Amino acid sequence: MKWTTIFKIYNLKQLKKEKTIVTFTFISILIATTISLIIPIVNLENERYINENVVKINGGDLSIELLQEKTIGFENKLNELKSRGLNINEITLRNVYYKKSSNNILGAIAVGGYSLQEDEIILQSSLARRLNAKIGDWVELDTQGSGKFKYKVKEIEGFSSGVTRDADLIGYGKVQNNNNLKSLEGGKLIHINGDDGEKLKRELLKESEMNIYNTIDDKRREIKDELLIEKSALGVLSTVAYIFSILSIIGTTMMLILKRKKDIATLKILFIDSKEIKKAMGMEICVWVLIAVVLSIGISYPIAKLVLNYSGIANVIFTKEIIKLISKGVFFNLIVFGVIITISLYILSSINPMSIIREEEDELKKANKKTSILIIMLMPMLFIAYSIYFDNIGNMVSSLLIMVIVIIFFLLTLGILKILFMRRPKSTLLLYSLRNIKKNFFSFVIVLLSLTFTLWLILLGFNLEASIKSSFKSSLEGILPYNYYIQGKNNEELERVLKNHNDVEGYIKSFSIDGGIKNQNLRENAFRSVVISEINKEDYGINYKIIEGENLFIGEEGFIIADNLREVNRYNVGDILEIETSRGVLSGKIKGIYESGGINTLSILKENIELGDEISYLIKAKDNKFIDELSDTYVVGIGELGEGIAANVANFLRVFRILSVFCIFGTIVFAINMTYMNSLKSEKDEDILRKLGISKGFIIKSEVIKMFILSIFSCVISLGIYSGAIKLFFKAMFNGTSEISSSIVIWNMILSIFITICSFMISLRRKVRKRE
Repeated sequence: MKWTTIFKIYNLKQLKKEKTIVTFTFISILIATTISLIIPIVNLENERYINENVVKINGGDLSIELLQEKTIGFENKLNELKSRGLNINEITLRNVYYKKSSNNILGAIAVGGYSLQEDEIILQSSLARRLNAKIGDWVELDTQGSGKFKYKVKEIEGFSSGVTRDADLIGYGKVQNNNNLKSLEGGKLIHINGDDGEKLKRELLKESEMNIYNTIDDKRREIKDELLIEKSALGVLSTVAYIFSILSIIGTTMMLILKRKKDIATLKILFIDSKEIKKAMGMEICVWVLIAVVLSIGISYPIAKLVLNYSGIANVIFTKEIIKLISKGVFFNLIVFGVIITISLYILSSINPMSIIREEEDELKKANKKTSILIIMLMPMLFIAYSIYFDNIGNMVSSLLIMVIVIIFFLLTLGILKILFMRRPKSTLLLYSLRNIKKNFFSFVIVLLSLTFTLWLILLGFNLEASIKSSFKSSLEGILPYNYYIQGKNNEELERVLKNHNDVEGYIKSFSIDGGIKNQNLRENAFRSVVISEINKEDYGINYKIIEGENLFIGEEGFIIADNLREVNRYNVGDILEIETSRGVLSGKIKGIYESGGINTLSILKENIELGDEISYLIKAKDNKFIDELSDTYVVGIGELGEGIAANVANFLRVFRILSVFCIFGTIVFAINMTYMNSLKSEKDEDILRKLGISKGFIIKSEVIKMFILSIFSCVISLGIYSGAIKLFFKAMFNGTSEISSSIVIWNMILSIFITICSFMISLRRKVRKRE
């Protein structure tokens, strides 16, 4: 009998009977294929948008961040460029406070030539969201010393452009230069348009090496690195979706074969070739896989367009490149799922009619185990192939990282469960539950894995921003000796408040001057521009944390540098620094390294005042009440920087969050499907228990115990993975640490219980409805 006949007579009828299992598996495959098509489209359009707008993002053909006063030669060169017809836009950047209800939000203001009316402002999208401002709304800002101003929002920038990294992190607004803002002091940026940026950079470097120069190529390289991180993060979602769709196909195929083993044995007894049975079974599975893949073609582009519009990229056009990406994705998915289905069907070959009649299933169980191990070993190769196929190395890194996490997860779970199995519990109910878990160990761990990843994705997508806000402040409090930075016009009045206010624990008063390191042996990417912060002994009221060497005013005189500067420039205690300033040259030995937490890393501390003239204060205070007594001051709270960084991270999280919702839905559907299939497999054992006089309530209680174990394990492990990711982020960014708040732990526990109940809902319903 040919496979086509078997398919028509047998498999089509069976397909209609297995609606529940097939529907859940179909959804898992649909989500995986859709995400795998959406992510390359999103990456393509992101790159295209940036390449089209790279000049705007950079600010011009050449962008210069001034780290010292303009020299006469540098000024003359700028005038020469103007005479050559080049457009030069000089910008002042200053941190200010934007008003939102009764609260102040830290942000930056860029004052320059933006072709705006005097009362108009362009807001960065992350700052606009924090202010809840839309086009046409009015926003108020306080420059803290140079006046308060109101502006009407003319435009909201989806991508940051023409500002420094710091301004990008905390959020900014752009306003037109006018007489009211001439007295505003701050950092300086120069944007030059009209000539080759690399050529301009070479010309200006001859006049001053101490500034930061960014050409279009420099900006393109910088953005490429950022996009690689974003691609890696989105790759996590495609990897998770693929893992569970592949496991769904394996689980469903095995389940269908186990349910039909007697029918398959009968067909073999009738001398029907195993290959024909396998082909018919393969076609049955391919039907719903093909429908899912075809449907994903239709919905991937509209969803990708929606995601891109939401992230600030409008007017996405259906181009040949997108058609090519979708075609490549469909081809890859068909190959992957074809390979998985083919391997899964090898189980059919292990069905021996005589063994089935005698109800001996050892060979079948061995085949199941071998097939599962083979496919799991194949997964990393599939993810590597996906990354190479779509030219996405970031995806390869994230995929392999997820696989490492999965392996560690399996080993950890195996170890914990073995500890539980070591002691025989007195309770019959608990003993039965643990033995049931041991018997179906692989299925149990797969369900636990899906619940853990569901919770982890929820934590990443919906709690990361809040975690950064809360952890930033607590992390830096353990590193830095201060939590406020202040500059004022009336320093005598400011010091009076600082000395007399009960909430102020201490402060450092420094006299700063910009400088440039003149040592000849500097590496190419070393920091050259620095700030010398000179401090008198009586003004050193709080101590930096010294990680190597000596603190200020201990031992011989010298410099104390930040850990980050030491790392980048590869300095050691005892090295000699020669620093040129506008008022002379300072030379001295590095006597210590202080922990900076990634803040003010270019600040070099020095004993005693010689050349510094710009006064600033670093304050350690219990709260911000002392600020109410200050006037004409510029204040920055360290915790406020965390809000800006979190808002900036939120820009990317918008895309991640939308796609993670699909992935989360897929993992929950997978968990429901697995628990349902486990329920079907255990029906025979449960029928035997009932015949032995054990009630239905006992079996339901056993399921509740399994649910409880799954909830606890998934909650703890997901928090552990999330906490590890956050700690790595803070270690890399600020050389600090982070903490998970109690509220996140509580919400995660509630979610784990809720999702576990949802996962067991159908299987529990079947057990409850089953008659005694």
